[in-house]
Amino acid sequence: MLLIENIITINKRFASGKIVNKRGLDLALSSPEKGWMDQVASLVKALVVGHAFEDGNKRTAAVIIAAYYTEFEISFDTREIYKIMVEIESKGIDDTDKIKELIKSVIR
Repeated sequence: MLLIENIITINKRFASGKIVNKRGLDLALSSPEKGWMDQVASLVKALVVGHAFEDGNKRTAAVIIAAYYTEFEISFDTREIYKIMVEIESKGIDDTDKIKELIKSVIR
């Protein structure tokens, strides 16, 4: 399970790490989800839709997805991860189940 400090560190790879909407991250990290995929979907929502950081939200979310898939030895398409980040943001997809399905769609 990720801690907020881990997510800030990831964001600092791309941006300042300045949180502008902490509430969404806190909810994603503290909610008793069914499993790791639910937590990842909640984090993606907090980052991409909730704009948790000043900048670098899509990139941060993409790294989190890739990290979990790598940890669980699941093959994925990195180019598709970025495409779904753009889709989630541009369409304002805030349904966690829909986000979870999009995240699963990058599995090879």
